[in-house]
Amino acid sequence: KLKLQNQQIVVGMHKPNMPSPVFLESLETSAISSPEIIKIRKKSNEVTPTDLPNLVDFAFIDGDHSFKSVQNDVQLLEPLMAKNSVLAFHDVLYFQGVSQIIGDVLKRGKWRLEGQVNNLVWLRKHKFEK
Repeated sequence: KLKLQNQQIVVGMHKPNMPSPVFLESLETSAISSPEIIKIRKKSNEVTPTDLPNLVDFAFIDGDHSFKSVQNDVQLLEPLMAKNSVLAFHDVLYFQGVSQIIGDVLKRGKWRLEGQVNNLVWLRKHKFEK
């Protein structure tokens, strides 16, 4: 079960019809109690800080899979992530840019690998970080 402090979830996507309705339905009916789910239906390079809340508990990155684009997504989201929050990446097995950014994020020491299921990896921010 995913325990969230601030109930702020950001779901980002590259295409207007992604992620799948099944993902969103699963998220909305999961063990998460009444979260505020912010669905950003923009390309990664179109997302601005004004599209995002001040504090985020969970972010799902599934946008443009190039190194630079994923790096920009992380740079935009990371300062907003609450302590003990989750940052999830899709397509980690198929795109080098995604897996490379995950390695870079882990090297900084503020995040730990929390889990992986097939092509999805999620990291958890250490409790002592903002």
